[in-house]
Formats: sequence, structure tokens, C-alpha cells
Amino acid sequence: SPPRLPGETLGASFVWRREMRDNGFDSIPARYATENGREVVDIMRDMCHDFAKEVVGRDLGDKIFSLVAATHALKYELRSGKKGDLEGDAEKHQWWSQMRGHAASGLPDPRSGRPDFTPYTPPKA
Repeated sequence: SPPRLPGETLGASFVWRREMRDNGFDSIPARYATENGREVVDIMRDMCHDFAKEVVGRDLGDKIFSLVAATHALKYELRSGKKGDLEGDAEKHQWWSQMRGHAASGLPDPRSGRPDFTPYTPPKA
């Protein structure tokens, strides 16, 4: 299991509050959908795979992406409530923490409860 961020909870419960549906639980938020139907987060993950292959010489893309997700989780934890939305920041911290656990250890993708969920597949070489 990956080390935890301060305040991170990746316990057995992946139960989301119903309000999360507008933040990516039930469907792709429109602002994160692309014309080809892929989510921005998957394109970010593609970039990590491409970077690893080009710079490191082997595919460590999910390890790098787990670091990206951890930095996003940390951002929402450290700024929690400073922009006026304590609950929203906590939800985003939880989402990115779960995404980190998914990329690093194969825990459930936080989007996996969506009816139209398509699991991530890395880019082809």
C-alpha cells in the first residue's frame, strides 16, 4: 500500500456522498470532457506514460501519475477552505487521493461507479 498523505483516507469504504455526482461521480463533468470523449485526467495520465518512456526509457507512467495525483490531493488539503469552499476542497482531496491509490496500487478508480465508466488504458507504444 502506498504511503499516505497527511489526512488522506483510503480505507475500505469508497462510498461517496451523493453530492459528488456533479464532481465526477455519476458522469464526466462537461469542463473535463474532450472532443474525442476522453477525460482530461486520462490525457494527463497519457502524458506521464509518454514522459516515462521518453526520459526514463521504460514505462513508469502510473508511478509518475500517482505522484501527480498526490500533488493535486496535497494542494486541496493545504488550501482547504481558503477559497471559501471547505467541503469542495475536501471532496477534491478525497477524489485525488483515491486516484493516487488507484494509479499506485490498483485500488478502485474513483470514477468506477459511473454507469458509462471506461477503464483507463495506457497509450500504445
